[in-house]
Amino acid sequence: MDHRFRAWVLRRLRSLAWLELLNIPLQAVIWFGSVGLPVTVANSVGFGLFALLMLEGAGYWFAKIRQITTHDKSLPGAEAFVVARLRHP
Repeated sequence: MDHRFRAWVLRRLRSLAWLELLNIPLQAVIWFGSVGLPVTVANSVGFGLFALLMLEGAGYWFAKIRQITTHDKSLPGAEAFVVARLRHP
């Protein structure tokens, strides 16, 4: 892999991971602050599930970064992603 292309891919993956994490508080401000949805049990559970998906996505991108930087063939923590996939199809 060309060094410049590899650096570009790593930058892109880092931005994807951090943007997934940034989405959690951003969406909270949008939905519960700007739009004014009430903080009910149902809305809180729904938002918690959304946050869990964002955390899983960020974890995947960080694992992919580690895989690329260590030149490992297997994805670190792949078992956790399999469990997550089976838990919520």
